[in-house]
Amino acid sequence: NWALILSLRAGAAGDAASAGPAGAVAPGAGAPTQAPLDRAAELTLASLDALRQEHAFSFLARGLGFLGEVAGLRGDPLGAARLLGLSHQLRESIGTRPFGADAARLARVEPKLRKAVGDAVFEAAFQEGTGLDWTDEVDRLLEGWTPGDLDRVLRGATGSPATIEARSAAPGAVASAPLPLGPDPAPDGTNPELRILTLGPFELEGTGVEAGSWSYARPRELLVFLLLHPRGATRQEIGEAIWPDATPPQVKNSFHVTLHHLRKRLGDPGWIVLEQERYLLDRTRGLEWDAERFEASVRGVLRAAEPVDPGLLEGVLAEYRGPLLDGVGSARWLEDARDHYRRLYLDGLAALARIHEARGDTEAALGAWSRVVATDELNEEAHRGLMRGWAGSGARERALRHFERLRGILSETVEADPEAETIRLGNSPRG
Repeated sequence: NWALILSLRAGAAGDAASAGPAGAVAPGAGAPTQAPLDRAAELTLASLDALRQEHAFSFLARGLGFLGEVAGLRGDPLGAARLLGLSHQLRESIGTRPFGADAARLARVEPKLRKAVGDAVFEAAFQEGTGLDWTDEVDRLLEGWTPGDLDRVLRGATGSPATIEARSAAPGAVASAPLPLGPDPAPDGTNPELRILTLGPFELEGTGVEAGSWSYARPRELLVFLLLHPRGATRQEIGEAIWPDATPPQVKNSFHVTLHHLRKRLGDPGWIVLEQERYLLDRTRGLEWDAERFEASVRGVLRAAEPVDPGLLEGVLAEYRGPLLDGVGSARWLEDARDHYRRLYLDGLAALARIHEARGDTEAALGAWSRVVATDELNEEAHRGLMRGWAGSGARERALRHFERLRGILSETVEADPEAETIRLGNSPRG
């Protein structure tokens, strides 16, 4: 994931660096304008193998989509369309959308790709991409790949006969010159995208975002508090949460200092607005927040009428990199929020375990239940799942030992006995 993030940063730098006064580069402009994008593509390819082993589908979709953009910018619009179609299909399968920065970049690039070959031809190749098997395509991209071999890797000539025929017939489709690069500047010269990662290590990305480490924790806490309160909060409400023991004058001073630091980090004071005495983030500007996306994905899985593919669910769960704002702050409101997302993660893991059980994959079910127990030692459903799995695979003594261990944990931790269902299973673990 880190390699992919670095690649996208490099690509954004190349995108911006290559923009001329009109936001475009003439075809055939030399290597310096292409080099950052090529470096970004190399880093993306390097990350794909690890991402597929983790079933990190959101990041796989992001990487494949970026490679599609680079393929188009290198003069292969149809190969680009296929990769973009595959990226779209992967996102659709797990119910996610492109990150704000990715969507904005694609909105600049895709019209140029369509213009190069015509809408009908581009759409045919895109639809072909939606039907690709992502594992086969990643295998193709990585097969024999070595740094500096982007032309072979990214060319789309391995498409179907229909796509290859369309390629040869499409005007401009085989041009070797890259397409125009660079953003189309907004009227005010700003780029209204912001991407925030708060599940696990904190990360902030966006045009104008101030680089470097955060000098202290309060600006991050304020940002997360505003993310958790999309309708905003008054200074008093924020002060009671973040500075509960401070006097009103102390809260006033601390709040405005913290707000100043946060606005500086975001790179644009307009990200935080004041409406009717309530401070809130301007979400109309393309803000993306991993915790919000994670919750929507998990709830979509839990509401699904049919069990989802376990590999896709693993991709959703991979977005949970750790507790909310891990290692920063311990206020009650923050701990409550951490528990909320932790519960969503556990619900998703339990759903994954039940799917594996329904498929008869005992080993995978045991692995999922073990991950639940590792996160929540008092989760009796997960302990029962372990007991069922071991008993069903012939390890009845292990199931019985685990029941006794659970009994001890509950007695020492909460001074309680196991639930009746757990006791029945412990007395007859084959059930």
